[in-house]
Amino acid sequence: MRWNRRWIFCVVTVFSLGIAGCGLKNGGIEFGPVSFSLPVAAGVFEESVYPEAAALPLASGVVEMDLCTLPTEDELTEVFRQAGEIDLSSFVELSRVELRRTVLHASSGDFRDVKAIQVYFVPRYGSLFNTVNLGGAFSLTGFGDTIEIEPNNDVDLLELIRENDAIPGADCPKLRVRVTGSVPDEAIVWDAQIDVDAYALLDVF
Repeated sequence: MRWNRRWIFCVVTVFSLGIAGCGLKNGGIEFGPVSFSLPVAAGVFEESVYPEAAALPLASGVVEMDLCTLPTEDELTEVFRQAGEIDLSSFVELSRVELRRTVLHASSGDFRDVKAIQVYFVPRYGSLFNTVNLGGAFSLTGFGDTIEIEPNNDVDLLELIRENDAIPGADCPKLRVRVTGSVPDEAIVWDAQIDVDAYALLDVF
């Protein structure tokens, strides 16, 4: 039996890299996922976040942070190679980067007063994308020191990063967090990371 050369190469690549999947896409071989995490932002939930709280048992507020450290496609590709221990730098091109979850971790205080949270990516000025919903979480009893937020729909971060790279100017995209709950007695200091599944394309011919 004669094997297709592409599939032979695919099988060899999968076993040598220890990566789960492989398939043909756009004239090349797509493999992945390679999973890794990226820090994206940090912020504070405090009384000033809830400007109209007054004596209400629940109030909503919004925190926005600039994402001036959003990686470029080249930087993201390098993270992909290191995370997957891939020594094929001249052949690898990212094909998609799927958001699995956004994780908020409290470094001071906790999220017991937070009942609902929604996270958005706000592209920089000139974007073709509207604000992108990265998902939300809800709990009647509040959360602990960590909130894990899964997207409601598929989010390909590579599309957003490529567009961000292409738009000229010094403006930065933003991370917008809308939080609902009771006003915390003490400020909640937190940082956020994103967990992603990345895929790459090998053009072997």
